[in-house]
Amino acid sequence: MSNRPRLAALLLGSLLCGGAWAQQGGATTITSKDGTGQPVMVDVIRGLSAATTSNIANDLSLRSLTAVLAGTGRDLGTGIAAASGGNRWNLWGAAAENRTASSYQPLQSSSNIGTLSVGVDYRINDGLIVGLAVAGDRSRSNLNYVAGGGNLSGDGYTVAPYFGYILNRFWTLDGSVGYGRSSYDISGGGVSGSFRGTRTFGSIGLNYRQQIAGSRWGVIGRGALTSLSSRTSSFTATNNVFTDGTASDLTQLRLGGQLAYAASQFTPYFGLTYVYDIRRPGSLIVGGQTSSGDRDAWVPAIGLRFSGSGSVYGGLQLSSERGRSEAKNDQLLLNMGVRF
Repeated sequence: MSNRPRLAALLLGSLLCGGAWAQQGGATTITSKDGTGQPVMVDVIRGLSAATTSNIANDLSLRSLTAVLAGTGRDLGTGIAAASGGNRWNLWGAAAENRTASSYQPLQSSSNIGTLSVGVDYRINDGLIVGLAVAGDRSRSNLNYVAGGGNLSGDGYTVAPYFGYILNRFWTLDGSVGYGRSSYDISGGGVSGSFRGTRTFGSIGLNYRQQIAGSRWGVIGRGALTSLSSRTSSFTATNNVFTDGTASDLTQLRLGGQLAYAASQFTPYFGLTYVYDIRRPGSLIVGGQTSSGDRDAWVPAIGLRFSGSGSVYGGLQLSSERGRSEAKNDQLLLNMGVRF
């Protein structure tokens, strides 16, 4: 049964491509195409772009949620100290490192994806904040399925405005949109090429918060819908083989929650999120082997948030998407911020 938990990183990229790979001369090269005539390597890079923007969208939802509540002196039991009424500005930064891998035999690969984000938001009134974030990303991948081994590298940026809004004492709403560009270099088997990609995304989330009466425990529930679209340009490799540009789309639902314990300035927490891909291409069939086609995943996370003296705050989180039968995605996330 293919409805098993899966991760939203590198295999997500493979699943975005769809179709099957054609072997050229008995070996896969950087200019090989799948069974639908789409370029193989560009499809993988397109997936990396989707994974990067998904991470950015999820991080922005947390920034907007904590900023809008802190600005009114309300707390989630997250360890983020409430700001005074005069602190309308919030400046923050976040660094994430993802290690992903695909074990699907015809498409074996592994990647390190680093993302560095900075943002600033402003509290317009007691219930609304608006902000702008800029993120840079860097990916380095080993394409083990390329004859003789292959490598690809990508560097890009994303610009994303976002907002957070308090509906009532329990419910908040957040959203973001983003646009990004990347440049890619790919090589393998004595052949190389370069091309560019663009990506857009939109995300909307609804959050529920509740302090457990008479205790330091608090819970947060969240549901979010994210839509990603990526495009890559055509290119001509050094062996004069032309590769067409591609396009892909993904719509993803995320449902989850966190349980946190507010202990003075430090708040440890545990989170669990269910991820379901509403829209994406289906399974791959390569060399007679069919990929699992996993459409969903569970993402457990543990972390520690802290609030320093004044309006300084930060946190550290480790998460791992589980249950994707042919892929993995582990992430380490560090963030810090200050309100002024």
